[in-house]
Amino acid sequence: MEARVGCFRQGLRELGYVEGQNVVIEYRWGEGKEGRLSDLAVELVDLKIDVLVTHGVLATLAAKRATATIPIMCCSVRRTGGQPCSTGRQHHGTDRACA
Repeated sequence: MEARVGCFRQGLRELGYVEGQNVVIEYRWGEGKEGRLSDLAVELVDLKIDVLVTHGVLATLAAKRATATIPIMCCSVRRTGGQPCSTGRQHHGTDRACA
């Protein structure tokens, strides 16, 4: 998990975002417990975050159930079992789809 977070932070830095300086990141982990994902997504939505970043299909689907207004960025998600990732909505001129 630490390697993924490091890559995420590096990508943000390349875009000019530095954690603690001009961006705040609220981390939440499901810790392998699928049942926690929905509660964690709702918790983040209640914090009035600007964007929700997920990893994996189950976390992405939990995020989609928690909000219809906050953009969701899904990382490393493959479409499996016919589960759609795309919300079909537009944000800043781009389709929020993941593949």
